[in-house]
Amino acid sequence: ACETHLGEISIQSFGPENGPVVIAIHGMSSAVLHEWDACAQACAEAGFRVLLPNFHSNPRTAPGLALGVGEDDVMKILVTAISAHSKEPVILMGKSWGGAVAAKFAQRHPDMVRQLVLICPALSDAAVAKDLRMPLLLMWAKDDWITWFS
Repeated sequence: ACETHLGEISIQSFGPENGPVVIAIHGMSSAVLHEWDACAQACAEAGFRVLLPNFHSNPRTAPGLALGVGEDDVMKILVTAISAHSKEPVILMGKSWGGAVAAKFAQRHPDMVRQLVLICPALSDAAVAKDLRMPLLLMWAKDDWITWFS
């Protein structure tokens, strides 16, 4: 768990305490909370410490449900979680809603992100990607839509 300015959120942890930290952010629906489990287990077996914050564990931070909780609040929660678990920049991964959060976080806090993995990020502004200055892997999943930017 991690105490934030909006209350506690749960964080599932995989792998050794001393491994390089990977943080994976889930999509908007609570139905996808376990979408990172297999990846987290594989990364843990390779020596990484993988953290899966659950934004749905707190009604004040649940994506799509929390009224009055904005992007800045989510960014503060990630700063708190990363600072609590790593002294070094982390590998940040996100899918869909979590991909947009990860990209925006990396744009605002490049000193805290060593590498970025985005799986079909739900970005409404392509300009965010132009500002990213760290190694980036961008993928699409079979179950995600692709939105073209004009």
